[in-house]
Amino acid sequence: MVPGIARRTTIGTAVKAAGLVDTLSGPGPFTVFAPTDAAFAKLPPGTLDNLLKNTPALKNVLLYHVVPGELMAADLAGKTSLVTAQGSALPVVSTSSGVKVDSATVVKADILCSNGVIHVIDAVMLPPSPAPCPSSAATTCPAQCLPAACMPAANPAASLQSSVQARCNGK
Repeated sequence: MVPGIARRTTIGTAVKAAGLVDTLSGPGPFTVFAPTDAAFAKLPPGTLDNLLKNTPALKNVLLYHVVPGELMAADLAGKTSLVTAQGSALPVVSTSSGVKVDSATVVKADILCSNGVIHVIDAVMLPPSPAPCPSSAATTCPAQCLPAACMPAANPAASLQSSVQARCNGK
């Protein structure tokens, strides 16, 4: 799986930074929804850099892109959700024009690997927001506060996100 992912430069870098190379090189099988480099470029400024600096958050986001088992595009038809390796439900919508997972469209399907399959997607999917961090959160942001906490302060979704962002930056 990893050689197929590594060819997608940004996702390969992220998998290495998150320490998931051995996991995704394991026996599997896995279905990986791999964002293109262009998908990573669409993230708000600073988001990718923040994720790459926070291994638990990065791992959380990347595992939201992995589903245990080998699911070909035809297997996705008719499904409404999948359970990711991160633990959250991943919404699936099949239409006449293709398959969407969460907010991403599958742009290239069924890239077979020795331990599963890769589907290339056009967006980076962020797992559902967890419960808010306790107000006593340390200056380093715990994994359960993410990924909203890794969004740059210039693009806050809410005041809570801004305060969590400040804690993640040690402010």
